[in-house]
Amino acid sequence: MSVLQIGPFIEFLADQQTVDGIPNALAQGPLGSFNVVSLSLWIKADRHRVLLLDSFGYDFTQRERFEAIDANMDWPMTRSMRQMEVRIDPADTLLSEYPSLGVDSEMWAKYIEDYDCVDLVSIPIIHRGVVIGGIAFSTCVKNSWSSQDLNLLRWCAAAMTLWLTQENNRMHGLARPFENVTPALTLSLRQSDIVALVEAGKSNSYIAKVLGYSESTVKQELQRSMKILNAFNRVDLVERARAFDLLPPPPEVDMSPLQ
Repeated sequence: MSVLQIGPFIEFLADQQTVDGIPNALAQGPLGSFNVVSLSLWIKADRHRVLLLDSFGYDFTQRERFEAIDANMDWPMTRSMRQMEVRIDPADTLLSEYPSLGVDSEMWAKYIEDYDCVDLVSIPIIHRGVVIGGIAFSTCVKNSWSSQDLNLLRWCAAAMTLWLTQENNRMHGLARPFENVTPALTLSLRQSDIVALVEAGKSNSYIAKVLGYSESTVKQELQRSMKILNAFNRVDLVERARAFDLLPPPPEVDMSPLQ
């Protein structure tokens, strides 16, 4: 059900010029099956600060305390941003896994108890290989977190990437400081062309003939791309490349069957 709600959520974003209501729409829309009890949206204002844009399910004291956090501190959200990976942390291990949370240990303990938190999920928002923000939410029910679930989380982040970087919303300017930052993740033009054709369902031999490379070159570039994006197969590679906004439209080539 959640996967089917990605489309309506993207349509909702298209009409949003401010962040108001987006956390609630995420929690009740595409993330609705995960039993979300709280959700927050973050943007990386610069290399040192991560700012809270808006949230759902937090009280005023919690919102005020975490309006801004140090990007260099080891928190679930900041670790997810540094690793450029979705993180799922069991709530009962947070204080032991992240000693820096100890300064607010009483607040965290109360939060976990009040909301019956089971997992804390952190998702980086990535634009052209650069982290520009994040989504964090907690659940009150244990989830299995299948590969389909993880892909859904990445698609939610990709939708937020599109929204944060479109020029007709008021948040666009906040994402601009990172436009000239060298991406931590990037694919070469050759690699992106090859992966785009993989996305189109083409075989290595077909890609080699269309792009004029040897089949072994195509295979090597795919292996390099998988290593860069930490992907475990072709499907995962395409999904990660799209989620990280690393793929251009497929190359303009003749897609008719080769003789």
